[in-house]
Amino acid sequence: MANKVRVVVTGIGLATPIGIGVEEYWKAAVAGISGIQRISHFDPSGLPSQMAGAVRDEGKTEELQAWVGLGPEESRVALFGLATARMACDAARWDAWYRSDRVGVFFGTTGERLELRRMAEVAYRSRANNGGQINASGYVREYCSSFTGQSILRLFPQYVTARIASRYRITGPSCTIQTACTSSAQAIGEALRAIQRGAVDAAIAGGSEFIVSPIEVQLFCLLGALSRRNNDPERASRPFDAQRDGFVLGEGAGVMVLERLDKALERGVYQRARDLHADE
Repeated sequence: MANKVRVVVTGIGLATPIGIGVEEYWKAAVAGISGIQRISHFDPSGLPSQMAGAVRDEGKTEELQAWVGLGPEESRVALFGLATARMACDAARWDAWYRSDRVGVFFGTTGERLELRRMAEVAYRSRANNGGQINASGYVREYCSSFTGQSILRLFPQYVTARIASRYRITGPSCTIQTACTSSAQAIGEALRAIQRGAVDAAIAGGSEFIVSPIEVQLFCLLGALSRRNNDPERASRPFDAQRDGFVLGEGAGVMVLERLDKALERGVYQRARDLHADE
């Protein structure tokens, strides 16, 4: 269509296995650094696959929590989701430059996952409160009672989406996408189409997923879906190779600010991005 609305990216935020932030990520990518290594945040010994592309924050967790205003009880899904959203919005020079109902949030995630240790704690408490027996109803009652007030909202996949919308006072369309590995890509596509059809002028779009956990890794090992190239983790992910023996789990977060070209030109952010690219 000749009159299709042009959409541009004016801000990006990244948290990846090879770097947190666009600059750190890009330097590592250009240098050919692999983010796939032996799992270090839990002991994978005895598992058929013992490697993954895990985000290593190198002690930045507390710094990031303070930066985005989250407490230590928040999941990494929420922490890096909000952190990359702020990175993208800061890069786009976000302010009250649109009516809040002309901005949308489109985010891909399946939400917080309980760790094995936490699940076991709930199970033992439910047994103590249920005559020494563990059953489904007792577990659910104990599980629900451990959350009060706003904390229970963290269990819902749309939690991060809602936090981003609240942080930036966005009252336009807010959507959480759950389509497995395509969630974040679809979220960006939905945001693009929303801008093109005139539903919004700008959108925060992307996703956050952290699944390198004992439960997730063991589940995929049981399926026989993961590579067993433990002695050569940096070359284990080889989707188009004849010697491919499975995929490698990865995690991370990435957020973009998308906006109409004419609006970005009005604000000067698109020209600024082009000038920066030209200087390189």
